[in-house]
Parts: sequence; structure tokens; C-alpha cells
Amino acid sequence: MTVGQRIQEHRKKNGLSQEELGQRLLVSRQTVSLWEKDQTLPTVDNLLLLKEIFGISVDELLGADEKKEEAGETNPPLESWEITYRREPLAEMSRRYIWLRLVLGIALVLLGLSLLLDRYLFVTDRVFGAALLLISALLFWNLGSVLKRKKKRVRLLPGNRLTLALYEEEMYAVFFRGGKKEWEGRILYGELERVQKDGAFYLMYHSGREYLIPVSLFEKGEYDPETRLEALLKKLEDQSKRKKPKGLLRAVSLVLCGLTYLTYFVLEGASVFLLAADDPHAALAWTMIPATVIPAGSLIIGICLLCKNKKGLHNVIVGAVVLCAALRFCAVMPGTIKWHERQRAAAEEELVDLGVELPPIESIVQTYEGGGFVDGVAHFSTQNVQFKVKESIEFELGLPGDPAWMTELPAELLPISVGTMEFDYLSIYNITTGEFNTLPAESGTYQFLRVAYRAGGGVLDQYAIEYTADP
Repeated sequence: MTVGQRIQEHRKKNGLSQEELGQRLLVSRQTVSLWEKDQTLPTVDNLLLLKEIFGISVDELLGADEKKEEAGETNPPLESWEITYRREPLAEMSRRYIWLRLVLGIALVLLGLSLLLDRYLFVTDRVFGAALLLISALLFWNLGSVLKRKKKRVRLLPGNRLTLALYEEEMYAVFFRGGKKEWEGRILYGELERVQKDGAFYLMYHSGREYLIPVSLFEKGEYDPETRLEALLKKLEDQSKRKKPKGLLRAVSLVLCGLTYLTYFVLEGASVFLLAADDPHAALAWTMIPATVIPAGSLIIGICLLCKNKKGLHNVIVGAVVLCAALRFCAVMPGTIKWHERQRAAAEEELVDLGVELPPIESIVQTYEGGGFVDGVAHFSTQNVQFKVKESIEFELGLPGDPAWMTELPAELLPISVGTMEFDYLSIYNITTGEFNTLPAESGTYQFLRVAYRAGGGVLDQYAIEYTADP
């Protein structure tokens, strides 16, 4: 076969027309045609370019290998390897992969369900829980497909052989199943996609095939030289690993990661400054802009780095966690501000207009609001409050002799005291009639304020009852 015929054969094998090949070589279509007709020969530069385009050596393009074979000359490989696969190392690799991902998947499912089903958590927590369940579903889906491939490998490979012959720029692989040659292939070193180490094997990927090379092949004495195959695998494994970003990209990654960490700690103490602001709602809005933009930026740049096969997982993790914390803070803080405003308002109000004199309120522990009659009772509000200590002590001294306060609830007052609670002193004030601890004389709808006082605190319950007097 002539040089022109080889050029034509490899051009068609790569699916190129004469014009397309000429464009890649920066020559005209007529020039390619003259080569294929053996009227001219490519220059040295063009031969080197053809070698790269076709993925073959110059010797093969010029037919030097064929001439050597015709002359009886051989081209011995630099190294030869014969690998016989055993079941146990293959099964061990499969088991380790399964357990690692299975434990991680179960942990994500449990955490996601706990966040999703807890009715006391916020919407952002539920969204995060749903995201964890989605990630775990993808993990299990990937585990299933990989597990299927690994089981097939464990079932088919034991007892079979793989031979490798290494040359200067390429290697030849031949696979034998049951003592018969099943396939063979030629692998250029530059076309190897990636190499990764998985326990007892190097996994080498080329053109959709996965080659398993046992690490035990390279067990040697302390002073034995490194083999060509081992050096090649280590080099490609190092190239396949994610590299640190460089230059501006690295600086942006580190700055965003640091600012995201700082944002998390700022959020921990931000509530104190927001509650002390003149306009807490406006302060919250301005706080949440950087608190969400910074972690979102860290998350985005981390994803971009991972897509470029660079290290960026730390940006993704920190960004996702702090962004969820910021969104949760944003969801919780408006209610906290409202509660704080009620505290301040309640501390400044007096309840003398309701007929009950109480110590000044230090803080409101809890507030419930409601309305509408249910079974003849309507609860307007219930406040669990803590009174100021000094005033509470003075207040308690006058309670034993005050007729408005009781130490226990008489049975006859049960119709106007709904529910039960613990107390040291109890007062039921009829707001409608202005009476204490007395049943109304006539049927009707009455509003009450019930105060259960105990150890410097109390529960203030304002409600209405549709009362029916005895005939």
C-alpha cells in the first residue's frame, strides 16, 4: 500500500472529506488529491500534522512497519504484562463502593425526612430537607447503575486474562476469555481519558472501555526501578485529579469562601443589632442582601470550578450551608422583630383599665392569639409574662389580704374559668360588669380577664363566654 493510499484510508476512516482535511492542514483540496494519487508527497510538517489528525505514528503512515515485517524485522515492546483476574480483589472493591455510598445515602434520607416532617420547622428547613432527599435519590440511582456494572465485572472477569505490550507512544491490549482471544485494541497514550485508583486496582479509561490493572503488579523491593506502565498510570492519575485553581480564579474562590464563613458568624449576632435599630425591618432588608449574595456567589463559583475539574467542593459546601442559614434567618427574624415590638409595647402598657393592678412586665415569654366562639367560648389572647423582680416582691406582700385574689378556684366559679393552670394566686375579672370572682346574675355574653400569678410571673388570659344563668 502506497503513502497516498494510506492517507486516503485514514481520511475516510476519520470521516473527513479532502476539503475538510485540507482546511485542517491549511492546504488546498487539490494538494490532498495529489497526495492520495501519489503524484506528490506531504512535507515533514504536514506528515506531523497528519499524524496528530489520524492518531497514528509517522512510521505507520509511511509504511515503515510493513517494510520491517516484509524484511523479517520485529519491533519488540518496551514492556509486556499479562494480568489474570482473581475474584476476591474484584469483590472487595465492589463491597467497599456499596457500603460507603449506602451509609451516606441512608444518612441523607434520615436527615432529609427529619427536616421535612417536623411541623415546627420553617419553610427553608423543609426546602433543605427536600433537597437532601433529592440528592439521596440521585445517589441511590447512581449506586444502582454502578453496582450493576460492578456485579457484571465480578461475574465475568475472574479467570480471564489481559495482556499489555507497551511501546514508545502506544500500547496494545488483548483480552482473552476462556483461553480465546475476544478482542484486541491499540491505545495511544495521548488518547487515554483518565486513570483513577480504586483500592487494589488502577482504572484506566479509553474509548468507552475500562481497563483494570492490579496494583499488586507493581509490588517490588525497595531499590527496584519504577516500571514504564506504573509511571504512566501514576502520571495520568495525577493529571485526572482535580487541581487547585490559579490566579484570579483562586483569589476569588478564597475571598468568597472567607466572606461566607464571616457571614455565618455575623448572622449569629445580627439579631441583637437589628432589634436595637430604629427601623428593624429596614435594617433586616439591608442585612439580608449581602447575607444571601455572598454565600450564593461562593456556591456558584464552587460549581463552576468543579465543572472545570478544579477543586471547589469547599466553596459549594460552605455556600450551601450558609445560604440555608441566611434564608432561615430571613424567615425567622420578622416574627422575632414583631415579638420584640410587642414586648416593648407590653412593658410600657398598664392593665389598670381592665380593673387588675399588676407589677410592670419585664418580658413576654409567649403569646397566643385567637378569636371566634367555639362551644360558647372565645379566646382573644393568652400571654405568658414575666414581671419585674423588685415590683413583684412588693406586689406579693399585698396579695393575701386582697379580695380580688384567690389561692384556689371554688367549684362554683368553674363555668367562668375555662381550662386549668397552676397558680399561687388567681383573679377572674369580669370586664363587662367590673366584678371580681363572681358569677354573672343574668345570661349573656361576658368578657373576662383571668390572671394566674405564680413566682414573679403569670398567665394573662382574655376571653369571652356565652353564659347561661341558673333560673
